[in-house]
Formats: sequence, C-alpha cells, structure tokens
Amino acid sequence: MDNISSRYFNDTFSLAGKKVLVTGGGRGLGMAFSISLAQAGADIVLVSRTSTELEETAEKIRGFGRKAFVVTADLTKENDVKEMADAINNVFGHVDILINNAGIGSIVGSIAEMSLSDWQLVMDTNVTSIFLCSKAIIPLMKNKERKGKIINISSMYGLVVNRYLEGGAYCTSKFAVIGLTKALASDLAPYNITVNAIAPGFCRTKPNENFFHSHPELYEKLIDMIPLQRICEPKELSGLAVYLSSEASDFMTGSVLVIDGGYTIW
Repeated sequence: MDNISSRYFNDTFSLAGKKVLVTGGGRGLGMAFSISLAQAGADIVLVSRTSTELEETAEKIRGFGRKAFVVTADLTKENDVKEMADAINNVFGHVDILINNAGIGSIVGSIAEMSLSDWQLVMDTNVTSIFLCSKAIIPLMKNKERKGKIINISSMYGLVVNRYLEGGAYCTSKFAVIGLTKALASDLAPYNITVNAIAPGFCRTKPNENFFHSHPELYEKLIDMIPLQRICEPKELSGLAVYLSSEASDFMTGSVLVIDGGYTIW
C-alpha cells in the first residue's frame, strides 16, 4: 500500500479526538469496544452501575494516552440518565458517538410463566435504557456540528428465537432494539446522526462462560447450530464497532449487522 493509500485508510478509520460514550463499558463487549475505540484515537466515557469495573477499564484506556471519564448510573432511571448527560456535558461539552451496549440476558423462562417484574426488568434494561440514553445524548451530538453516530447492541436473537432456551423476554427485547434502531435512524437522519445495530451471536464473556459451564449439554447443542463451530471472541466485534464509529460508515443508517458465525443462515 503506497503512502497516499495508507494515509487515506488511516484517516477514514481514525477516531482521533472523538468523544464516545459506551454504556456497560466495564466488562465483556463494552470493555472490548471501549479499548478498541481508544486505540483508534477516541476519548471514552464509561457508564454502568459498577464503578470498580469501570475504573479498571478506564485505566487501560488511559494507558493508550486517551482520556477516560467514569460515570455510575442506573440507565433505566430517567433522572440518573439526565445527570449522566449533564456530567458528560460539563467535562467534554459534546458526544460524537453513543454505543448503547448495556443489557441483561440472565432472566430466562417461559413467557407464560414469567412475572411482570422480571419481564419489565428485561425491557427496561435492554430497550428503555436505549431510549433514555439516546434522548439524553442526542442534544450533545447537536451541540457540536449536528452530526453523530449511535450504535445499538442487539443480538442474533433479535432476528430468530432460541429453540433450546426459554428466553422469550430477551428475544422480544432484542427484536425491539432493532425496531428502535430503525425508528431512530429515520427520526435523526435530518440531523446527520446515523443509527445502526450490531447483532452478535454468543460471545466469550464471563456471564456466558458461567452459564455454559453450568449447562454443558446446552452449549453442545448451540455449537452444533453454528457453522463455524465456536462462539465469538469479544475482539471479533471490535472492528465493526470502529467501522460504525468512523467516517467509513457515514452513508449507513438503519442497518443491522449480524456477526454470529453463521447461526442465522439455517
């Protein structure tokens, strides 16, 4: 690659100077996204309810010479989200990219037998939090230059239903994330704010590893349904997060990008 091509490639995918908010940024996919975006040049705001994990991720980001700002908040509560947005505005003044990654997948069971409180917890954590965060952060995108990017984390189970696991509330919430992504993309297009979703398959995060360790027979069934015969490593989603955050994806909005090892092709 000649110097001109190399420079164009680096500039297109560079996030130098960008301010990125990652919800659920203290562990798992959120941590992987945050580190990769920092390596691409971005300063990161990390948000979740657990400050210890956020600080550990923040230290890694600062090790790349980037700024990291930690905010603890319950993203299902409107006042917490408003206070989060005010804190970010005071420190950075604007947000370029919002990654709505925070979510819950631990509540499973038949919809017919699920309590309303469990159902509401899944919906509030996986869907309402995206609504609240987007609503609060959109003005901080408009603050700078009427431009921004929102990336919502859905799931392959926002496209198909898990045949081996009673996760109807989770599937419903992730289908809703895709619908919300498309609705936001339409609403925000006049402001040059793009909205896209990533739909991952099973990834090697600590909650998933703990679950599979407790259900080895289910793990074998699920692996058998994945053509690539393995689960995803968090870093394998990071490149897509950088792409969707960069100017390389400026003409993409309302799209859902699936990374599932081929699970949904059958």
